[in-house]
Amino acid sequence: MRPEQNGKWWRQGRWVPVALLGVYLCSIAVIFYYVTLPEPRYIRPHTADDWAAWGTWIGGIAGTVALVFAAGQIRQQAAATNNATRDSARLDLEARNRQRRESVA
Repeated sequence: MRPEQNGKWWRQGRWVPVALLGVYLCSIAVIFYYVTLPEPRYIRPHTADDWAAWGTWIGGIAGTVALVFAAGQIRQQAAATNNATRDSARLDLEARNRQRRESVA
């Protein structure tokens, strides 16, 4: 008996993300083959200029990943600082209220 399928179509099975990844990789290969590479068309680097271009692309992608990671770390640190400031203010308020109660008593 087949369970009822509810949810998004890409969450229905494990084969769907694999198929989408395959389509994506094939699309990238076609773009490399027909659009970006000079004549004669090839994907594997042959000359020093090709190796330099690949290195530039890899460095650019790695730099982008590093920037995204750094931005996430900055946001996380800002949230932690805000939480610490909020907790400190709450503790100060509680201490002031406790002192007022003790002085009144």
